This record gives sequence, structure tokens and C-alpha cells, in this order.
Amino acid sequence: MNIALLIVVFLAIIGYELPGILRNGWWAELIVFAILIAMGFALGLLQIMGVALPCPVSGIEFLVSQLVRLFE
Repeated sequence: MNIALLIVVFLAIIGYELPGILRNGWWAELIVFAILIAMGFALGLLQIMGVALPCPVSGIEFLVSQLVRLFE
């Protein structure tokens, strides 16, 4: 049930956004949109299936610390 609802929601988002992107010929935006939709769907599906997802804070802290070291 939850997976079907997730699919319906993502199909609704795609159905709303995709015609405008195609009509305007925004091909780079289409690629970014497809990547973000795929990532969002995959994360949503994993969440529904009960897979423990890693916390993104540790990755962000690592990136920020590397940037700070770069500008020291």
C-alpha cells in the first residue's frame, strides 16, 4: 500500500513537471530533474522498506572541515 502511494506521488510530480520541461526544451534541467527524482524515489522506497539510512550530518561535517582546511 505504501509503495503504491509512493509511486503515485512520484508519478504525479513527474506528470506535473515534465511537460513544461520538455515544451521549453530544457534538456540540462531534464537531466537534473531525472537524477533528483530517481534519488528521491530510491530514498523514499528505502525508508518505506525500513532500511536504516545513514545520517548525512557526518558527511556534511567532513566536507565543511575539508573546506575550512582549504581556506586556512
